[in-house]
Amino acid sequence: MKAHKRTVFAALTSAGLVLSGAAGAAAAPAALTDGELDAITAGVAVQVITDAGATGNMTRGGTYGTAVVAGGPASDGQPNLESGAGLADGVAIAVGTNFGQPGPAPTRTTSVQTQGFADGNMQVSQTVNSTMQGPGGISMTVGWTYVFGMWTPL
Repeated sequence: MKAHKRTVFAALTSAGLVLSGAAGAAAAPAALTDGELDAITAGVAVQVITDAGATGNMTRGGTYGTAVVAGGPASDGQPNLESGAGLADGVAIAVGTNFGQPGPAPTRTTSVQTQGFADGNMQVSQTVNSTMQGPGGISMTVGWTYVFGMWTPL
């Protein structure tokens, strides 16, 4: 049943990507007006990649990741002084064990990679990625990245 759900999900996702690509290809690039250009924020991008794998008689694994960006006007309300912030976080957990029974050598691997950038003449960035090993064949990796960029008067 899980294989059927995965197949249906993959088919729907593929159809959505094809349709969104066709809509994007139909629209030609358009020049922005001065008013639209004034509303452009400092560039911010964040990314998260998660992966988990295990071997053994009993295996479990899971991953989670999210990325969010936001922008807004500078606190003094002046045009062309915009700010942007982004946050990416992820968790990967894997368990591989044989419970003392014969079988393949148990393994487990996890990986979380977060990264981001922000432009502007004031920038703040911090990234933390860490892997922990636990008893019973458990591996967990967590990571997060925070970026902030802002154009301020010099």
